[in-house]
Amino acid sequence: MLFIESEYKKIQETTDKYKKQKYWKIAVGLNQVDDLKPSEELRKLAYENINNIKTYVEVEDELHKYYSKSEKINKSEYECDLVSLKIVELLDNSSFNLTVNALASIHKELFESVISEQFCGRFRKFDIQKYEEILNGDSANYGNFRTIEEDLKDIVEELNIRKYEINNTNDIVKLAVDCVKKIWDVHTFVEGNTRTTTVFVLKFLNSLGIEDVSNDLFRDNAKYFRDCLVLANYSQLNRYNEFIKPDIKPLYRFFEKFVIDDKLELIEIEPVHNNKYYDKIENPSKLLEYEGLNEDLFGLVEFF
Repeated sequence: MLFIESEYKKIQETTDKYKKQKYWKIAVGLNQVDDLKPSEELRKLAYENINNIKTYVEVEDELHKYYSKSEKINKSEYECDLVSLKIVELLDNSSFNLTVNALASIHKELFESVISEQFCGRFRKFDIQKYEEILNGDSANYGNFRTIEEDLKDIVEELNIRKYEINNTNDIVKLAVDCVKKIWDVHTFVEGNTRTTTVFVLKFLNSLGIEDVSNDLFRDNAKYFRDCLVLANYSQLNRYNEFIKPDIKPLYRFFEKFVIDDKLELIEIEPVHNNKYYDKIENPSKLLEYEGLNEDLFGLVEFF
């Protein structure tokens, strides 16, 4: 029997300390998008992983031991710790397909130990909204749950065509911004959309040869990043017939800084002055008292 040594090699955990440090900074920063911070235990384990004292598998084992012994689990730290580790592992693994299945797989890998199995890696089955401070309490406009799969297929098909039209890093920035914006707008999952979508885009960038990028940007600007996604999504006609248009510029600058030049200044953003904003200023107590509401309703009944 003839044995031929395979040219294929298993992807191994990197021992490059710079890369590991970069991955951990991005991972912890992305969790701060949802106001999650790591435990002291993870800080210690991340240091040991960066210095090649412990592998990813060993870090995960240590985390499970740590939380199994804890009398009272801090749920925020638990989620941040486990999801951060999975983000690092995914960023360190260069395998990637620009497909809808890849997005679902990333979500499942990130959250399988954190959220209910019925939501993990599965498209949401109902419509959602989330009130945003940057929108003065309004919600971004998320996709309809009935069209999620078809919407994602259209987005991925477009991205797969455009990636062959790239000529320079500016083209890559445009593609990255469109990728993260369009997928985030759909809001495929019940929760974890920002982290899942960003990991998907970062792996996409890595597949295009973009590796050595700013590693402090997500760590230092987590809330700003989410606000950029919200502003790039939001549109509304306000009470003065002024149309609030989606503002893509802050998000675009974020990725310019991330991919091209870390010295670029981020664009300052402010809360949107929408109808809710004016209601708060001019009529801070719009709801009628119970008695007044009854009188108002009875008046309508008499009128009809």
